[in-house]
Amino acid sequence: MSDPIQDLEHFNEGMDVNPLPASEVRRRGNRLRRRNNALATVGGLAAVAIIAVPLALSASGQDSSAPDVGPATSSPSATPSPDAGPTWRQRIPDGFPLAEGFPATNGSDGSAVTVTSPTDVEVFPPCLGSGDQRTPPARTVDRASVTYVGESEDRREGVLAVYADQDAASAALQQLETDVARCPSQRGQNATYLFDALPSDLGEESFAWTVRVRQGGELSSELTVVQNVRVGNAIYALSYYGAGGANQDVIDFTQRLMTTDSAPTVSSLCVFAAEPCDLPSSSVGPEETAGATGTVDGTGTGSGDAAAIPADFPILDGYPDDASSEGGEYGIESASTDAPPLAFEACGKQAPALTGVERLSAGWTNPEDFRHRQLTRFADVAAADAWIDAVLQVYRDCPTESTSDGYTSVRTVLDGRQGDRSASAITGYELDGSPAPGLDVVTIVRVGPTVLVATTYGEGMAATDQDLADQAASDADAVATLVAAMCRWGDQGC
Repeated sequence: MSDPIQDLEHFNEGMDVNPLPASEVRRRGNRLRRRNNALATVGGLAAVAIIAVPLALSASGQDSSAPDVGPATSSPSATPSPDAGPTWRQRIPDGFPLAEGFPATNGSDGSAVTVTSPTDVEVFPPCLGSGDQRTPPARTVDRASVTYVGESEDRREGVLAVYADQDAASAALQQLETDVARCPSQRGQNATYLFDALPSDLGEESFAWTVRVRQGGELSSELTVVQNVRVGNAIYALSYYGAGGANQDVIDFTQRLMTTDSAPTVSSLCVFAAEPCDLPSSSVGPEETAGATGTVDGTGTGSGDAAAIPADFPILDGYPDDASSEGGEYGIESASTDAPPLAFEACGKQAPALTGVERLSAGWTNPEDFRHRQLTRFADVAAADAWIDAVLQVYRDCPTESTSDGYTSVRTVLDGRQGDRSASAITGYELDGSPAPGLDVVTIVRVGPTVLVATTYGEGMAATDQDLADQAASDADAVATLVAAMCRWGDQGC
């Protein structure tokens, strides 16, 4: 097997040796860098829906242009130590659903997407696998991989690594987290790679992170999102890479999509637990997490508290049904307590993530139409207001933001009239000084300590202040029934 670090040497010159011309960047989807939960790449051709997808290297020297997923591993076998503890599974069972959530065929050539087991695909440390941040590889006893290559330079990769025992797997994941923290940025020719951790709460232990690329002072549209989940002595590393945008909204959407796509695989990791299950014949999706008392509890235990978010909260009210979408990965995103918290940024400044005591999320997507909602209960009103203040300040501090391809984001904050407090943060776009397609609207409503955030993106335009006010009013009307249901957290109750 070749030295995996040699396979990474091409990173020394950056993801692209020379910055792409503006026209090429736009062709690959750079316009959607500014879009909420963007999926479509646009050029002279019809829009093509893509997700930020993985790019991993195999030991066979297959070329790629982004770092690999997950904890450092190597392939020698390890013999479990005989002790009184659990007997850890040392091999991946037949029928393990590693390819669940992946397309059946590669978009690049139509070939079948298949699982390779055993695999020579290595799982590398971050920092592009070089420099003094490299950690000696952790030993694995079995490994399998699956790779999808799309037609628009997008890529997904899943790697399942089995370790001798739980301690070895946990140490590998913790070392990965340490490595990511030690490489906040890395320079290549004409490019700077930016590494950032993401909140994650899957399996027994998990860690997620992103790689973004800054070229010529601007973020490129290329994005890698990596999700690592440990259960027992196994780690599942999933990576999505693509060029559909690299802002926080795209990151949030990609992470939500990865959570949904990987639900059958993550559920099946229980076969590696200290008290293993049988290989599930069907998997429980991330939305099936209602507490025992019938309330959705972000900590995973039913609280029974009257202030808890009820399982029947109408988070999906007013959304179109699945039949109204183009199908496939589009349509309803079912109510879930496991979706990552929403986060917002402008001019490179990130607002705090939308975290609290508990939350409930849902969405509906279609090409050029992305809608998401998140209901979050904070510890108290002061904490809720502090989060709202921080988000709105990020928008107010960045009224305009220009990119090298001629686009300018124009941001406006408007006060609302719903609940105890409400506001809208709207982002429109201009191209060379004229209104351009694309409109992001973030609607925020607080009732007591609970905050509803609804985000929408569409291809409309807002050319005047009245257009902005009309759009804010329309989006506020769309969540009116949800705001009414939030009365349980108000001073007067329902």
